[in-house]
Amino acid sequence: MSIKVLQISTVCGSGSVGRILVDICHTLEKNGDVPLVAYGRRKAPEGIHAYRFGSVPDMALHVLSTFFKGEHGFASKGQTRRLIRQIRRWDPDVIHLHNIHGFILQTELLFEYLKEAGKPVVWTLHDCWPYTGHCAFYDYHGCDRWKTGCSGCREYRRTYPYALFKNRTERNYIRKKAAYTGVPDLVLAVPSRWLKAEAEQSFLKEYPIKVIPNGIDRQQFCPTESRLRETLGLSGTFVILGVANVWERRKGLSYLLWLAERLPEGYQVILIGLSKKQIRGLPGKVIGLERTSSVRELAEYYSMADVFVNATLEDNFPTTNLEALSCGTPVITFDTGGSPESLDESCGRVVPKGDSEALLQAVLLEKEEPKSRKACLRRAAQYEKYGRFQEYVKLYHELAGRGEQMSTLPKVSVITTTYNDAVNLERVMDQVARQDYENLEYIIVDGGSTDGTMELICRMEERMPGRVRWISEPDGGIYDAINKGIRLASGDIIGCCFDRYADDNVITRMVQVMEAEGTDGVHGDLYYMEGERIVRRWHQGQGSIRTGWLPGHPTMYLRKEVYDRFGVYRTDYRIAADYEFMVRILYRRQVSLSYLPEILIYMSYGGTSSKSLHAYLESLREGHRALRENQVPFAWVTDLCRIARVLVQFVKK
Repeated sequence: MSIKVLQISTVCGSGSVGRILVDICHTLEKNGDVPLVAYGRRKAPEGIHAYRFGSVPDMALHVLSTFFKGEHGFASKGQTRRLIRQIRRWDPDVIHLHNIHGFILQTELLFEYLKEAGKPVVWTLHDCWPYTGHCAFYDYHGCDRWKTGCSGCREYRRTYPYALFKNRTERNYIRKKAAYTGVPDLVLAVPSRWLKAEAEQSFLKEYPIKVIPNGIDRQQFCPTESRLRETLGLSGTFVILGVANVWERRKGLSYLLWLAERLPEGYQVILIGLSKKQIRGLPGKVIGLERTSSVRELAEYYSMADVFVNATLEDNFPTTNLEALSCGTPVITFDTGGSPESLDESCGRVVPKGDSEALLQAVLLEKEEPKSRKACLRRAAQYEKYGRFQEYVKLYHELAGRGEQMSTLPKVSVITTTYNDAVNLERVMDQVARQDYENLEYIIVDGGSTDGTMELICRMEERMPGRVRWISEPDGGIYDAINKGIRLASGDIIGCCFDRYADDNVITRMVQVMEAEGTDGVHGDLYYMEGERIVRRWHQGQGSIRTGWLPGHPTMYLRKEVYDRFGVYRTDYRIAADYEFMVRILYRRQVSLSYLPEILIYMSYGGTSSKSLHAYLESLREGHRALRENQVPFAWVTDLCRIARVLVQFVKK
């Protein structure tokens, strides 16, 4: 079903928010949907169906209203009414708000219309302005008055949107709360878990909140060859890079300058995005550059650098971290807002906010023990922009097709991968379709089959209308295919099905135990079958990775947040990527699992790791590597324990 989606924002195509809006438009078009845009200022890119409702005189009056009256977001009545008339003409199925503060809208009028229209609304919070009385950011100042009404604000003159004469912060808070609450069908989207936690303490907590991280264009930001080191005379030098759109105080410029003064010989700090005035005031140990509009030039600097340092003291989910990782460059950042969320131990280091000495030590350690550039690229792959913006498309369709009431059950996404195996696929699809769990999404990832697989998928779409999503294209093997499925999935819980459920109630029981125990996932028992004969019984209960314990991977269903935190399957593992993933999430007990002590899955024997002795030995070799790379001590002991547990499974009755 094709739907019309209207996005509303201050800008279209310029700035990070404007680029996100345009990328969502392109993703909608690829999906066969109709993207519409209403924006306030500047010029929209060619090919975008856009309506500009803002005018320069009206925006100037809004600026004056903010400066003199302190009422940002409460002027521009005329152009807001023009926007509402255009929305009525378009009659979109879903309305998506981005930044609505920017001297362009009377937000009370807009929300009055949204409450009356009864249309599904998505509102992406790119900053904190929607639930404060004034500020777009407050963490830098250590302020929490927004939790109780924003009374007594002292920063209204010094923080955007600047109010020079009147402090209307508390009054604005009251007006916002009255206007922005009570929309019948609104979902908030945020780019970071940090902002989700903040919004859940605000007056917007009445709405569902979905985390959709920002994405990165990995074709533009990728390892890029250049002669920058030779040009700048930096051959053999350890290069520290800092990038900001505007180097204001909260971006941590002072920390990078402090760092440059204390680093020994052989280190060089380069800063991009400085003003001419800032460049003139730089010490001799720092190379300063103005903001560049060339993505390729920026990618060259990221690629050339040995480490990217983000010393921001306040941030939501900085895309600069993603840009660096996508160019293969490790990241060091303060533990600030959502900045650490794009990193893991393989590609970055996180130090306490504002701790200059810890920042220095992290840089020195990075030179001595550098993070893997391959690990940076793997991490960046999780934030490929197409996959991230597909999450918005899936959300639109869910909202447009769900009727007046959302299911209270967590959504479960079941993934099946296939390639020229139509006979088995038909059997697996039947197993999924027969599950009695109501809020189920089925993801089919096909490797480009030529054996009638697509006909089967089309029939499955008819059998499960509105609940099947699929992709058919060449992939890099089963784990690459599973990763594609994870990125397509919109469910709260994600699992795989490659064979036969024990009964039609399996998923229901798995969800029930997860919800009852409040865990991150669930696993159960598994039988390996040859026809109707049981050849291996997987009963492992709960245990420790170090003692060879392991959940049965086909029975393990995890909350989507686990993949957001720890990443997906590593495709440089040919056979044991599932083992490496489970070691990664379970060794230090960061992820909690419920155990369902019953047979959940009947699995055909002869998978990738068990089809031959050579394959099994290769699996053990990769398993040992997984233990070492995840820093499990005495890995050979764990290997022996694991082998012993497997042998028991063949004789256990």
